[in-house]
Amino acid sequence: MTTTGRISRLLAGAGAITAALRMADLVDVGLPRQWPTPARYAWSIGLLVLLLFGVGTVAQVLRSLFGEEVRWFPSRTELGGPQGLLRVLTVAGVLFAGIAAIGLLWPPLIGRAAMVGIGLFVIATALLRSRGFWNAPNIEGVRWFFGDRLVIVLYVLAGLAIVGLGIFL
Repeated sequence: MTTTGRISRLLAGAGAITAALRMADLVDVGLPRQWPTPARYAWSIGLLVLLLFGVGTVAQVLRSLFGEEVRWFPSRTELGGPQGLLRVLTVAGVLFAGIAAIGLLWPPLIGRAAMVGIGLFVIATALLRSRGFWNAPNIEGVRWFFGDRLVIVLYVLAGLAIVGLGIFL
């Protein structure tokens, strides 16, 4: 990473973190409380995206100072083929749209819907075996120890447990 790239990424990351913290301050004083539900959801998602982008970008710059390159996504050549990212994002988008629809139609059920959505996403991630998840170093160690099939079973059971918590608690 060049010096100019480091400076621009550092400024972008710091700006995103600053904007996210300012948005959080406005939440603390109650500004979004009077807004309609979709606007509050959009505000929350924007705050989260800015915060994650800012922290990730600053981490990229700091790690590059120690000679390690950190990228947002691994390249296809490193993964040995397509990542399966589109399938995982499609599942996430459908689940998010469903959760948002439930939140708009039945606001008291939004927490339960979110839990069910998280559980279904865990199940989908295990069954789709996207390379970004399946070939991650921490998952590879678990796969080596337990074997692929048992890891899939464990993730599906964990996802079902999360779904059960969302429905029954």
